[in-house]
Amino acid sequence: MSNLSDIMVVSSEDETDSRLPSERANRCVIAPGVQDNCEEEETISLTSMGEVEQDESDPSDCEIVSVEDVRGEEKWRNLHDPLKMLNALLQAGYNNPRQLLGRLFGLDQKSLPNNQSEQWGLLLTLLAEPTPRRRLRHVNTLETVVGLLDSCRSILVVTGAGISVSCGIPDFRSRNGIYARLAKDYPDLSSPQAMFDMAYFMQNPSPFFKFAKEIFPGQFSPSLTHHFVALLEAKDKLLRNYTQNIDTLEQMAGITRLIQCHGSFVTASCISCKFRVPGDEIKESVLSQSIPYCPRCRPSQAASGTTEQGLSATKPRAANGHSGAKRNVRRTLEPCHGVMKPDIVFFGEDLSSEFHDTLATDVHETDLVLVIGSSLKVRPVAHIPNSIPEYVPRVLINREPLSNHDFDVELLGDCDAIVHELCLRLGRSVPGASDIAPW
Repeated sequence: MSNLSDIMVVSSEDETDSRLPSERANRCVIAPGVQDNCEEEETISLTSMGEVEQDESDPSDCEIVSVEDVRGEEKWRNLHDPLKMLNALLQAGYNNPRQLLGRLFGLDQKSLPNNQSEQWGLLLTLLAEPTPRRRLRHVNTLETVVGLLDSCRSILVVTGAGISVSCGIPDFRSRNGIYARLAKDYPDLSSPQAMFDMAYFMQNPSPFFKFAKEIFPGQFSPSLTHHFVALLEAKDKLLRNYTQNIDTLEQMAGITRLIQCHGSFVTASCISCKFRVPGDEIKESVLSQSIPYCPRCRPSQAASGTTEQGLSATKPRAANGHSGAKRNVRRTLEPCHGVMKPDIVFFGEDLSSEFHDTLATDVHETDLVLVIGSSLKVRPVAHIPNSIPEYVPRVLINREPLSNHDFDVELLGDCDAIVHELCLRLGRSVPGASDIAPW
């Protein structure tokens, strides 16, 4: 493995300190083979250590949730008190959600959704935001994290795109990621995220299938971090891995205690009749940047295939491309009629009941929360850490800190490098790191 990059460790200074978490954090750099001593290093400034790579994503990347997005969350989040507050506002005569969002939260009126139900949903979501949590005073060093990994038996792991970047999978939100390239190739997109917006997909599936090739499974191998999570499961320490990724690398690494929060390419379903097939059955179409069609709803096109260029956003052509009465009938079809969509969750779709039901139990059983490689910008997954009891330690492994979450320890740097260092200190091996002593 390449030389280990420096790891920044951020932890609480004092549980009773009234300053903001970002102001009361100790900061120290842990280099390869060097024992950490945050008490001696606590006066080191951020600038003296060089800049930590910051989040290059735009704040607007965090989507505004609609009222449907909270469906199921009452099983594992406290939505009772926010609903009481909302009802109190209504009873007091405040029945304009746009006005409330502006006055209570200072939101720009122009940035709000036009649909009033979405405005109420956003208001409820903001009212449900948790109060700041005090960091655990006794969880404050890298060695503490090592000790927790050694002793805990029900570790809940939330993983995001950051654990797959080293696998060669293009990321979405960075300066040169998929979203940035989409904005150039499809200027009609209201935002690059619209590629994963269900309403846009129903009108024009072309952008999604143009780029699905880049992220389709089978082209990549799991990272060291994937194998680390698999090792936690092998040692019966993993309660569950909640992954936001759709690349199926968790399965390749052997992880079975898994919830794929946003679905995956493992299966695909017809938009129209819901007929489901294994993901491999649409692989050829996806890799050739063609739009796969349902063998039941559009059998002729499913058999012959239609390229991305062959689909109009508003008037799909007949499979043979010739004029005639049958083609006129096909022109009346919706643009997405009979399209086989991979079973990944788009913006505007609900997460599975399995996600909500499993999490309702797991939030009460976990004894350690690890968030690895995620910006926690997409709801409802973003709410998971703050739905865990406050006494449960929370550790972040990521390239940059997350300002809206209070972790007890933040290990900042490359995910694989940090996991490598943790394993060195544990004296245990994970596949792909041959220089680590066996467990």
